Amino acid sequence: MNIDTKILLDEIEKRLEPKFDHLYHSLKSEIVENRKQIEENRKGIEENSSSISEIKLSLENEIRPAISEIKLSLDNEIRPEIKDLRLSLENEIRPKINLLAEGHSILNRKLDQIISREDENDLAKLHISVLETRVDRLEEAVFTN
Repeated sequence: MNIDTKILLDEIEKRLEPKFDHLYHSLKSEIVENRKQIEENRKGIEENSSSISEIKLSLENEIRPAISEIKLSLDNEIRPEIKDLRLSLENEIRPKINLLAEGHSILNRKLDQIISREDENDLAKLHISVLETRVDRLEEAVFTN
């Protein structure tokens, strides 16, 4: 390396050194500030975690009695009503449904009988019509001869 180059490099170093120092100190202070913020955030998170635990415990203490009350209500009020409904269904409604079904069955049989008789009547009418036609032809044959 020659002397001119060395002088030039020394001069560049002298110019850049204050800038590097300033940059170094600026970064160092930002790092320190970021560490402080991280520590504050960590404390806040710990406080929030503690608050969440307290809320959870409070909710559990409030909800458990409510659940017990609901279960008790279910046992004391709703289950007897369900039992009454089942008994009513068994003793009152099912027999009535069976009676309706039997009546429906009887009506279906009667309807089948009526339809069957109508079919028989229609066949008889058709047979009579054929016989009338034959009689008319016979009369015609007898009276034309």
